[in-house]
Amino acid sequence: MMQRLMTNRSAQHYCTAVFLACWLVGAAVAQRQIDPTAEPGRVAETITSYRTDPGTAVLIFHVFAQRNTSLLDRQAVVTLVNASDQSTIWTTTEDRAKAFFTNVRLGRYGLDVSAVGYLTAHKDLQVMDSNRPLDMEIVLQRDPAALNLDVAEAIISPKARKEAKHAISLLKSQQFAKAEKHLDEAYKLAPTSAELNFLLGYLYYQKKDLPKAATYLTTAATLNPRNGQALALLGRTQLERQDYAAARSVLEQALMVDPEPWLPHSLLADAHLHQKSYEKALEESELAIRKGQAAASSTQLIRGESLAGLGRDQEAIQALNTFLQSTPRSPIAPQVRSLIVQIQEHTLIASANTPFIPAVHISGVDPLAALPAEVLSITPWQPPGIDETKVPTAVGVVCPSARVIEESGKRVQELVHDVERFAAVEDLFHQTLDSYGIPVRSETRKYNYVASITEPQPGVLNVDEYRAEKLTLQGYPDQIARSSESHARLQAR
Repeated sequence: MMQRLMTNRSAQHYCTAVFLACWLVGAAVAQRQIDPTAEPGRVAETITSYRTDPGTAVLIFHVFAQRNTSLLDRQAVVTLVNASDQSTIWTTTEDRAKAFFTNVRLGRYGLDVSAVGYLTAHKDLQVMDSNRPLDMEIVLQRDPAALNLDVAEAIISPKARKEAKHAISLLKSQQFAKAEKHLDEAYKLAPTSAELNFLLGYLYYQKKDLPKAATYLTTAATLNPRNGQALALLGRTQLERQDYAAARSVLEQALMVDPEPWLPHSLLADAHLHQKSYEKALEESELAIRKGQAAASSTQLIRGESLAGLGRDQEAIQALNTFLQSTPRSPIAPQVRSLIVQIQEHTLIASANTPFIPAVHISGVDPLAALPAEVLSITPWQPPGIDETKVPTAVGVVCPSARVIEESGKRVQELVHDVERFAAVEDLFHQTLDSYGIPVRSETRKYNYVASITEPQPGVLNVDEYRAEKLTLQGYPDQIARSSESHARLQAR
C-alpha cells in the first residue's frame, strides 16, 4: 500500500514538472518580440489579444520613420475621425511605435498620424470587418522646416575652438594677417561651422576683399539663418559691392530675425535710396533714428537725401544740417554742404515759377561713408537685455488695457478647455557656449510627461506636470531645470 502511494506521488511530480516546462516554453515563445528592422513589414506577426464589443473592430497601427525599415523613435499621436458624425478619438503610440483602437464602429474614417519633427500623414480608411483586426503600417516623412533634433549642430573640436579664440582676440586688435592664419587652421577642422564662416567673412570685409567676404557670410547665414549679425554684415557688404537688390533682400531677412537694432534699418534705407524708393528709404531711416537715437545720427544723411528725392526740400535741409551738427568732422561733410547748397538753389528756382526745374542729384553722397566702422561683437548669440529692448509705440494712441486683459483671459480659458489633460513627448536641444559664443557641447533629451490644467477658482490656473523620469537638478543638462511647453504657453498668454 505504501509503495503504491509513493508511485502515485512520483507520477504526480513528473506530470507537474512536464506541465511547468511546457508552460515556461510557451511563455518564452509568447514574449518573444519580432525585430521590425530585421524583417520590415512583419511587425503584425506578434500575437496579442484585444477585447472589443461585438460588431466593432480593432485597429492596429505601426509607425515608421522615413522608410518602413526603422520604427519611429518618438511618440506619435494617432487620431481617428468618423466620417459620418465627425466624432473623434485619439491615442498615442506605446513601446515599439505601436498604437491601437478597440470598439471601433464599422464605417469610413479619416486617420491622421503626427509626431514632432515629421509631416502629418493622412489616410482614409474603410472599417468593414469586425472578425479580425485591421493592421496597418504608417510611414512618416521628416518636416524639412523642423529642427532636426537627432543631429546636433556640428561642434568644433577643442583645437579648432582654441584657434578661433586666438583669431577673435587678434581681430579685435585689428591684426588681420595673424588672425587669418588662426582662422584658416580652425576652418580646416570645422568648415561647416557657422561661427567660423562668419569670422572669416568679417576678416575679409575688414580687408576689403568683398567677394570673399560675401561668400563666407552667405555660408554663415545659410548654416545659421537666425544670425542677425551675419545677415546685417552681408547686407552691408552687398551695399559696398553696389548690389542693392541683394542687399535689400538680406537686410529684410535680418530684420525678420531681430527688428530692434538700428543699423540694419539704416542699411536697408540706404538700399532703398539707391533704388530710388524714397518713401521706403524715409520710413526705414526714421525707424533707425528712433531706435538708435544718438548712435544713429549718421542716418540723418539718408533721411535728408530721401526727403530731397521726394521734393520736401526744407525738411531735407533741416535733416542734413542735423547730420552736420552731430558729425561735424565727418569726411563727407564737404559733400553734404554742397548738397545743401544744391537743394537751396533748387528751392529758389522752384519758387521763381521757372518752367524747367532741374532735379536734385543726390548720388554723389554715399551714406555708407558716414556709418561707423563695423565692430566685432564678442557675444553675437546673446539676446538683448530687458533694459536694452525698446518696445515700439505709437504716439497719441492709448492702449485699451482693459480689453487686452479681457481678450487674453478668454484665450487662456480656451487653451485650458482644449488641453485640460494631455500626454506628450518633449524634445530638448541644449547647447553650451563659451564666452565667445562658440558652441562647446550639445546634447538632446526626450522627456515623457503628462500635464493637467485646472481652474480651482475663477482666475487661478494650476498646472500639474508629471514626468516619467524622476530627475534631480543634477540630472538636467548643465543643472538647468525647465518646465514643459504647457507652462511656457500659459506664461506667453
